[in-house]
Amino acid sequence: MKKSIFKASFEESKRIIKPDVLIGNLKENNSMNWSLLNRLFTFFIAGGMSFALIASLLFGMPFILSADAENIRYLSPASARLVGALGQAFFLPNITVFAITIIPSLNVLFPPSNLAKQRLIGFPLFLGLGYCTLVLASCLSSAAAFDRYGTAGLLLQVAVGLVLMVLILYQGWRRTKAVLYSEEYEPLLSAKRLLLIVGAISLFLLLLSGSVFQGLETDLNRHWYSYPLGLVQLLAFVVSGYGFWFITDFFLFQSYYLVKYSREYQSYLEIPDEEWYRNGRKKKRREERRQKKK
Repeated sequence: MKKSIFKASFEESKRIIKPDVLIGNLKENNSMNWSLLNRLFTFFIAGGMSFALIASLLFGMPFILSADAENIRYLSPASARLVGALGQAFFLPNITVFAITIIPSLNVLFPPSNLAKQRLIGFPLFLGLGYCTLVLASCLSSAAAFDRYGTAGLLLQVAVGLVLMVLILYQGWRRTKAVLYSEEYEPLLSAKRLLLIVGAISLFLLLLSGSVFQGLETDLNRHWYSYPLGLVQLLAFVVSGYGFWFITDFFLFQSYYLVKYSREYQSYLEIPDEEWYRNGRKKKRREERRQKKK
């Protein structure tokens, strides 16, 4: 009988949670006891500047490059237009994910009732930020790959990169489930195999870069570092795969069990009420004042 990754008992769930790391993370990222001024500054100033920068890069950069394609020094007009086409093609998904990413940031202004829920809310936030990072990296690296290795080289990197990213995510899910239920686990894609695949594809592109994977004449391609830069597209998918794996494991699976067994984990981690619940420190100070008055 197949076991669901979301139906483990409290004792089983402790196998995927490291108490020392968890306690430090919960206390360091605890915004529930921040002052109102601190919350307003974090959300409107720090958060506003960060999201404005992401929005300008995510939505503005592709269209600026496309509009000024003929005057860009290090990229060919064709690759600049390619970046613009990618920005246009992914505009709807980008704006949807960007909006979903902003919503959890309201957690700063309106904190949840306890630390467990606060960490679970971080899942869509960091997942959205990871997606935005992948899109930005893919836009820039696709331009370099297109100029250096042509359409065939770019498509090869995208195809292999997507497959590797899916395998990394699936492998991460299997690993978490195996640890959760103390099952045997055999990785589909070990670090050695991954390095061999990435190395083989990179070597294949480098050896045939002047024939099968013919690039374009650009200022960037006159330099030796255009060859490794043209291979960043493949690495972007691999790194993103591990990033999404960490986000899913840390902010989804672990946080799910923190919420499901909230009382049990508060006792297990020995976190006092004033740290675990919203406005816990204020309530404690009020109680101390009342006791002093008595």
